[in-house]
Parts: sequence; structure tokens; C-alpha cells
Amino acid sequence: MSMSVTGFTQRIVKCIDPSKIVFTAKMDSLTSMDQGVYINIKTSIKNNSSDTLRYLSMSCSWAKYYQITSATLHLPIPQCDNDSAILVSVLPHHSQKTILRVISLMSPAQLHNTRFKVRMTFVQACDIDKASRELRRSKNLILSNTVLIK
Repeated sequence: MSMSVTGFTQRIVKCIDPSKIVFTAKMDSLTSMDQGVYINIKTSIKNNSSDTLRYLSMSCSWAKYYQITSATLHLPIPQCDNDSAILVSVLPHHSQKTILRVISLMSPAQLHNTRFKVRMTFVQACDIDKASRELRRSKNLILSNTVLIK
């Protein structure tokens, strides 16, 4: 089974040393709803190298490559009719930011002082054939710092 990747030519590009990639997360906002809360989590992948970082994601179902380490928080995954792999590029010494909209059926008071991390399935697009196999296996995880709900 082959995977078509939008925006990627069939050449091998340089892999970035993993120690030069920093994945962080922080709580951006918390909004009460009738039953529970919406929490916006701002994530960032920072490329601290002198080369362009390229990694794979999906055009619609990108959220399925993120996980929250708290059982009280849930990251909804959109239903997609048309979904394809995409190439994300991060220039040297720049960041790629993503907002995750997490939900919980608990109240803000019940969530107070909840600690969690964000995991991301991260697949560098150094070799497109290897990268597409790894994306399907979803085993390359990077972990953010600890986030605290205040």
C-alpha cells in the first residue's frame, strides 16, 4: 500500500538530529460549557537546527496523531471524507504551532491542578517510503512538557 504525500518530491532530504527538535505544550484557555469544559492547548514544534525540518501529518485527521496523558481529557478526532498525508516544513530556528481543542466532562473546579502531557506521533520525512510506513505504525512518539490546569 503506497501513501501519496502532498507537497513532497521523491527525493531524500536531510534528517534533523532529534536533540534539535523541541516539542512544548501550554494551556491557552479554558471555557465552561453546559456539561464540562473546552480547553485550548497550544503546542509548538521548534526546529533548533540550521536545516529545514520536515514531518508528516494528515490534511484532516491530524488530531489522531496527538494524545493527552490524562484520562479526564479527551481530544475529539474529526470525521474525514477526504484525508491525505501532508508534508509540514519548519524553517531553521522557527516553530510550527498547533491548537488542540480538548474537552472534559468535569468542571473547572474538578480539573484544578490536573497535570498532563501531550504526546505526538512524529515522523520526520527524510525518506518518504520509510516515513509513510512509520506514520501508519504510529510508534514514533515525542512528549511535551507537563501542562497544569489552574
